[in-house]
Amino acid sequence: MKSATTQVEATRKSVLAGQRVNVDVLNAEQQLYSAQRDLASAKYTYIKSWISLLSDSGTFDEKDIKRIAQYFTYSS
Repeated sequence: MKSATTQVEATRKSVLAGQRVNVDVLNAEQQLYSAQRDLASAKYTYIKSWISLLSDSGTFDEKDIKRIAQYFTYSS
């Protein structure tokens, strides 16, 4: 994710310097958004599988709900 963000910033600077064109910025942004989407999808699949495992084993309880809720809180 950090790499894709850095790529967008570098491409924008290159456009300002006349070394690249705006299409390059759009391509870099598309790669960033694809990386963000893929990360969100992987996190969703992980959490869904973990809940299924806990539920199937009969050990799913309130502490697990609280732990899962932490995945949905924003931390800077």
